[in-house]
Amino acid sequence: MDENLNVEEPPPTNRRSVRSCRLSIVKPKPSIEKKIEEPIPVEDEIEQEDPPDIYQIGDIFWVRVAGNPWWPALIYGSYYEDNIHTKILKTNHRGKKRSYFLYFFGPTFEYIWTAANLLVPYSGLDEFIRHAETSVQNATTKGEQEALANRFELKVAANKRAQWDKAIEEADQAFKLTREDRIKNFDEILKKILSKAEKNKSNKRRHSSVATTGQTRKTLSPSADKTSNRSSVKRQKTKLMPTSSPPTLLHVGLPTLTKREEKRLVTDLLNHSKNEELTLNEALSFTCQLVTNIVKENSHYDMSCVQIEWFYDFLQKYPDIIFKYSHWFNEDIKPIEDDPIYFKQCQIKSLIENSKN
Repeated sequence: MDENLNVEEPPPTNRRSVRSCRLSIVKPKPSIEKKIEEPIPVEDEIEQEDPPDIYQIGDIFWVRVAGNPWWPALIYGSYYEDNIHTKILKTNHRGKKRSYFLYFFGPTFEYIWTAANLLVPYSGLDEFIRHAETSVQNATTKGEQEALANRFELKVAANKRAQWDKAIEEADQAFKLTREDRIKNFDEILKKILSKAEKNKSNKRRHSSVATTGQTRKTLSPSADKTSNRSSVKRQKTKLMPTSSPPTLLHVGLPTLTKREEKRLVTDLLNHSKNEELTLNEALSFTCQLVTNIVKENSHYDMSCVQIEWFYDFLQKYPDIIFKYSHWFNEDIKPIEDDPIYFKQCQIKSLIENSKN
């Protein structure tokens, strides 16, 4: 018999070796029919109820988007999606979520769909700061306090201060109106923007020969075709004129300093000429004076005051100051209910006591 004779073998049904396959051909084993298991019928999942629709068109909220500070925004209907202002999003692991469509206040006229649990009702900047401090105070654990402090951090980059200040001003004006008046005013603003966008669109068609490849940031214009995946309202980028009004953060006594400037304050406090004879009130006055000088250099604005809460936050951020001048907190602290300064003093005193153990 020719040893090179090829025998057609059936393809293996499992991962047995080639040798075991050949043996099975020579001595076939009786086939064992496996009982086909019928799929177990799965009961229809209980349909989860839609989250309640608790907000309306015209409501104002604080919204935070990655890479931006907390920003005031208005719930409104999406032009692209038949003017709906809310919808249900289904997720694989977290069930259903309700989302709302909002336009941001300010000159750029930007917008977003965001989850309802990420919205903080707007009632002014001062109220937002009080809400943030109260939330941190009511936290039960240190980890929760840190998480809330990070969540409500109100830090505005220098290149966005003018826009942010303008947005706060517009939100404050809208907040004084009724919901119906807000909607009416915003309708007029939106019509003007859409009309202007349509004119720009027609002008681009007339001057289509003009090269536009140099643009790096695209803007979107209203489209009659609502099946398009593009957003329908143009994001208008307007140049900001120099403003004489200072950033809102400075108005309320909250300076925004760089790390280098903060380190400068730390060094000056640690190396103060009075050394350990320096009192808490003297340190507060000394720090506030340095801060106002820095702000005047950077923003050309004379701060009338610096919030005491900011000073205590600064001490907690740089505990070396606390440990050197621990005698500031030797005396008993008089309890004052719902006082953020009392709360911060207790935290600092607890930090000193823990360092001694």
